[in-house]
Amino acid sequence: GVVHLEKAKQVKDPRAEWGNAVEAFQKATTIDTRLFHAHMDLADTYRKLGALEKAILRYRLAIETNPKDGTAWQHLGELYLETGDAPKAEDSFQKARMLGPMSEETLLRLGEAYVKQGRYVDAIALFNRAIESNPKNPMTYFDLGFAYASQGQHPAAVQAYRKAVSLDPNFFGAWFNMGYTL
Repeated sequence: GVVHLEKAKQVKDPRAEWGNAVEAFQKATTIDTRLFHAHMDLADTYRKLGALEKAILRYRLAIETNPKDGTAWQHLGELYLETGDAPKAEDSFQKARMLGPMSEETLLRLGEAYVKQGRYVDAIALFNRAIESNPKNPMTYFDLGFAYASQGQHPAAVQAYRKAVSLDPNFFGAWFNMGYTL
């Protein structure tokens, strides 16, 4: 399965290799249901193929296989965000958080889920935590600016957008949002 995933990176249309990877991972997890990484790779591949329900099922099997690893919860949360299910995304990210410290990416994703729910205060808190862990990520300042602007805190939003464009002068979305906010 892993070989097919690697081959998929080298071809113009990876779908056939992804299909071969799915077959291999399915066989592997039929032989041994405890193969955490096979479940994870199978879930990620289903996700690429757009088979989202199958991906959710495989992430859940990965969680059952290795309940102390927050990676599956993280991926499941990202998938729920993609499908627009912010409450399930939040729940998954919180479970990942209980298993270990949240990565910058998790903080951003959970913050984005809060924004979609209109929970701007919670989102702002998470974006500020992400800034503490990496003050050089312009996307974090962009998200922070959006959360502030959504609350009507325009001076704080403009300040966040200014920081985003100072870190990445080609970040046109931040330039646009800053102009709109001004």
